[in-house]
Amino acid sequence: MKQSYMEIKPPEDGKERLQKVIASARKKKRRQTVFRYLKNTGLSMAAALVFFISAVNMNSSMASAMAEIPVLGELVKVTQFGRYQYENGRFEADVSVPHVSVDTDSRAEVKDEDASREQVREKTKKSAAQINREIDRMTDILISEFKQTVDLGVSYNGLSVSNEVITNTEDWFTLKLTVDQMAGSSSETVYYYHIDKRTGEVAQLSDLFRKDSDYQDSISREIKRQMRRQMKEDEKCVYWLEESDIPEWNFKTITSKQKFYFNKKGNLVICFDEYEVAPGYMGCPEFEIPQKLTQSLMQKTSSRGEE
Repeated sequence: MKQSYMEIKPPEDGKERLQKVIASARKKKRRQTVFRYLKNTGLSMAAALVFFISAVNMNSSMASAMAEIPVLGELVKVTQFGRYQYENGRFEADVSVPHVSVDTDSRAEVKDEDASREQVREKTKKSAAQINREIDRMTDILISEFKQTVDLGVSYNGLSVSNEVITNTEDWFTLKLTVDQMAGSSSETVYYYHIDKRTGEVAQLSDLFRKDSDYQDSISREIKRQMRRQMKEDEKCVYWLEESDIPEWNFKTITSKQKFYFNKKGNLVICFDEYEVAPGYMGCPEFEIPQKLTQSLMQKTSSRGEE
């Protein structure tokens, strides 16, 4: 079944699908943006690429207008740092590059009893810089690969990168980055960047739980339970769970670096990439884990859901 699925030919309406993805992403963009591109990249391509970073740096009112609100816990904010656009009929790209920064004028109280307010602020700045480097590195690679495809001039290709703040509380920050790529068929990858604002540290899944807890096993059992229930309720729903042909594809357990976020109810949501636990038509599967399961395993029990 998996082999047959992988051999399915790309859809004929690939271009129309990508244009819909691009249009949807553009709706999420802020009205004012900065355009940015890689070093050693010329302007020979007929790209709709404009640069005015210098103007933003010189004009404080312009820079202020480009800052994206909300301010999270009066500490962290997201600015649309750069944008790359290209379109020539066969190739299309719209890449928004966000940057995380710390509001130095914030008067927010720090709840970490073991650290001063200033120490947490400095840690948060370093965490924001780390996230920005990761985003820059990834978007630079994506743009570079897209330009190489344009230079080859083969087939049809598209790229869309959009972002949104999905968690906004006094003690937790999450930025979501969505990458859509089109080359015959579409592919979506989602990235999550977290800062624990009580400590200022970049966070991953393992940081949420006590070291002596069996959180991976407990959460994995819950995900498998949900997978089986969904497949029972909908015959079109398929997860690679108990496949005998290619058992190595079967989902066994989450990792300590599994993608996640907290939803508005404060529940942990575990996220998978396309093809990680299911066929591509299933998209990027997500599983909401109830608090009654995670609360006793977590190091910190305060809510991180969106207010």
